[in-house]
Amino acid sequence: MRTVVALVAEHERAGVLSSIYVVCYLGLGLPSVIAGILVVHGGGLAVATRDHSLFVAASAVATLIALTRTGRRAGLSGSLR
Repeated sequence: MRTVVALVAEHERAGVLSSIYVVCYLGLGLPSVIAGILVVHGGGLAVATRDHSLFVAASAVATLIALTRTGRRAGLSGSLR
């Protein structure tokens, strides 16, 4: 929070912090709602767990690829090893 707040003007802080809270809330709440729907309508807990695990693994791989590409462009590839 300190990093973000320091980068914005005083009159923009409330909007920026509100946006951060909304993104965090959706990032934590939306997967829970989707998991609940999958458990009830998608084949049960085992299927929902499998699907969630695959999604998390795919997200992790995508994040690593993005970090590697960004690090190379920024000249930081040595710090990502």
